[in-house]
Amino acid sequence: MTPISRRAILTWPSLAWAQPPAAAQSSLALHLAAQLDNLAIEWDARRAAITTPAAFQNRIRFIQARVREMLGPLGPATPLHAEVTRITQRDGYRIENLLFQSAPNLWVTANLYVPASPGPHPAVLSPCGHYEISRQHPDYQRAYILLARAGFVVLAYDPTGQGERRQYWDPVTKTQQGMLRSVDEHSLSGHLLLLLGQSLTGYLVRDGMRGIDYLLSRPDVDPQRIACAGHSGGGTLTMFLAHADPRIRCFVINEGGTFHRWPMHLQPGAKVPIADAEQNLFPAAIHGIDACDLHSAIAPRPLLALIENYTPAFQETAAHIRRRYSLLGHDADFETAEAQAPHAWTQKLRLATADFLSRHLLQKPGPTEEPPANPEPPDVLNVTPSGSLKHEQRGLTLFQFVQREVHKHQPVTSAALRQFLRLPAQPKPEPRRIHGETIHNIRVETYDLPIDSTLALKATAYHPASPSREAPIVLIGDQPHVMNAELASQGRRILAVDVRGLTGPPSANFSHLFAPETAHAYLAWYLNQDLCGLRVADTLQSIASARLIFKTTSVVLESRGLAGVWALCAAAIEPAISATTCLTPLLSYAALTRTDRHLVPASYLVRGLLQLADLPEIAALIAPRRLTIAAPVDAMLQPIPLNEAIAEYRPTRDAYRRVGHAGRFTLAAGPLPSA
Repeated sequence: MTPISRRAILTWPSLAWAQPPAAAQSSLALHLAAQLDNLAIEWDARRAAITTPAAFQNRIRFIQARVREMLGPLGPATPLHAEVTRITQRDGYRIENLLFQSAPNLWVTANLYVPASPGPHPAVLSPCGHYEISRQHPDYQRAYILLARAGFVVLAYDPTGQGERRQYWDPVTKTQQGMLRSVDEHSLSGHLLLLLGQSLTGYLVRDGMRGIDYLLSRPDVDPQRIACAGHSGGGTLTMFLAHADPRIRCFVINEGGTFHRWPMHLQPGAKVPIADAEQNLFPAAIHGIDACDLHSAIAPRPLLALIENYTPAFQETAAHIRRRYSLLGHDADFETAEAQAPHAWTQKLRLATADFLSRHLLQKPGPTEEPPANPEPPDVLNVTPSGSLKHEQRGLTLFQFVQREVHKHQPVTSAALRQFLRLPAQPKPEPRRIHGETIHNIRVETYDLPIDSTLALKATAYHPASPSREAPIVLIGDQPHVMNAELASQGRRILAVDVRGLTGPPSANFSHLFAPETAHAYLAWYLNQDLCGLRVADTLQSIASARLIFKTTSVVLESRGLAGVWALCAAAIEPAISATTCLTPLLSYAALTRTDRHLVPASYLVRGLLQLADLPEIAALIAPRRLTIAAPVDAMLQPIPLNEAIAEYRPTRDAYRRVGHAGRFTLAAGPLPSA
């Protein structure tokens, strides 16, 4: 058969069958959102059945247990090794610049605002929102000063990725490396921790709990009067801390997400809202734990919920929370206030915070006016000389902590891999032919491959007039269909499949962190599914469909790009795959943990998989069937030197040697022709 020119192939109308990225995204988002909405209906019915204090107390215990489970391991309370590096005296209060360790050699930078009057005082832990400068933001400083003058010790500390704990901040040039923001750093580290079966949320909660440990170590703090008041992302963290640390007696969630996350009521074409990694708890939806539940389960402890402006959604949520407080006889312990202003810790909300905490912890009204306060410059509040723990090389970074958590793995089984991938039940393959035409002696057919009652994969089958005797190829990945047609013109039977929701190759910048792919991965994680695992299931369904379409018992699987993750997992599970070729795949998940940045979208990650195995151990399960890995890439999608790839894939090579077929495993430095 004479090969067909690329120009001729590009004119084939059937090649337009590949679903446009926007349509693919919308279809997947609606599919996942519908599952979440159905769960919300089910849990709403269960909530409605809670009509007694005892039943609600049981629900509170359930929520707190599940939250602690979703946070992941918090680790033991190790020595704080607290240091005060500077004390600044001001009218009515002083500021102590503070360092403490939340885990061995993991330092937290903070400021402690202490009233001038003798203690012991009630204390307020104040997690920060997503401002790059964190606790040094002028509005935050004004809030801390107001509270200190009202009689509270205030501990304001930097979350990882913010303030003096930024990894991409250069204190010399005063610039961010690679234009990376704090929220980017949160998601980059947060996704790695999810791979390890942990969560960045857990690390941030541990910082807060260790901050309380420090407060309780001080004689000027009353251990029975501890509050938590955070703004924005710090308000969300306040909500999580409420269920991790019973020592906190009073809460202010300040513009931190007082709403119902579900049902989503997502409309076709609408974007799925997404926050950085630590703002989410997975898999909260299967437990029926919405943001509203996290507020309600704080009862009967006093709670003030603050918002920019009252909206119907906020008021509906507040009414839900108020009913739960009323059920326990604590109507007066839940309050709300609005700023009637844009998103910020405004003067009105600062006064509302101070008044609420004063009434509950000082048994008197708070200040009605905010005295003048002068925010301090960075050189006064900085704990380190340069304003950067990284620049000072003080302790470990969170990325270094992550790397230390990666351990060597024992051989894995296909059954264990299935469990970690959370594979759904595979339906009977019933490929539906939609269209067919013959072009240049190649029969081209488009198919729907149903994967459930509402979703089908788009696929194109190529039947050469004189096919080769080799097994047909199933192609997955993000490359143009034109390449598949070129293979078919050489006599190969091809089934090219678009897995669910695929939007094309990863970006060359860090936009993947908040792209639809990541939003969809989060939706799946909320459902205790994995988008990566679902695409492995799509690959398995494609294999089964190809066997029917081509009337064959075995197929060859070829992947391109990061789809190599799906290919390795599918081949490790399905023996009908006689050979597997992965072109430019990710080297390993461990490779992501060896750097502080990566370009691999969350949709290619599997929660907790690094507890079980990495890609080389999964590849070992394919032995003795043929496996070719060509031109693997690193965390930044750059080619890996062959010697590094050989070292990484030692478990795979050893597995092939053990079964006497070392020659069936090929690791190449460059792409190979499809075969």
